[in-house]
Amino acid sequence: MAHRPSRCGTRPPLEPEYPEPASVPPAGGDDAETITPGAPARTAASAVDTAKAPPQPDDEDVVPYGWQDEPPPRRRSVRWGLGIASLLLVVLFAGQAVFQFRHVIAANFPQWRPNLVDACGVLGCAVEPLRSRDEITIESHDLQADPAHQGLLILQITLRNRARHAVAFPYLELEILDLGGQPQVRRAFAPMEYAGGAADFTRGMPSGAEWNVKLFIDASSVSARGYNLDLFYP
Repeated sequence: MAHRPSRCGTRPPLEPEYPEPASVPPAGGDDAETITPGAPARTAASAVDTAKAPPQPDDEDVVPYGWQDEPPPRRRSVRWGLGIASLLLVVLFAGQAVFQFRHVIAANFPQWRPNLVDACGVLGCAVEPLRSRDEITIESHDLQADPAHQGLLILQITLRNRARHAVAFPYLELEILDLGGQPQVRRAFAPMEYAGGAADFTRGMPSGAEWNVKLFIDASSVSARGYNLDLFYP
């Protein structure tokens, strides 16, 4: 039997097949720089410096400014006007303070009192003595019936000024009490009524002075069993 040659024949040796690598897009998207073979590559530092560098203005956009170390000098007339205005304000405030506290100034500085009185004569004001109730004290007092006149009472008081300056004469209040200690009659005496003609009411009671008071009181309509005394300023 004759041998038949095989139909398959001789096949060439098979080579392994590898898939082609996928193309990777450059970082940064479409805007990324394409590296051309043979071109010099830029460093990362130079790229960052180029991105951060501000745009340089043109020479036409720059406006020169004339810097000055000192402000321009003011005019002499302006300086004189401001100085005079400041001086007038100081004098005005000082005059207002003197006018407001003229009583205190006259009491503590008696040598200035004549000047203040003359100024008030022009301005239409008055310089009065200070009112200080705590500085005027009643040193002694006594109320007795007048033996020569029935129903007449004699009130004797000694006032003293303990202040270091003159003080205005206060008002004197007398209150007559009944047997139960209730007030029956109350009477207020002005300084002109009890101080007499020797008192200078424009200057007040001098410092450290004592003032003796003697008053005759008609009490025929009441039965006096006691009394109260007080000093006050209206």
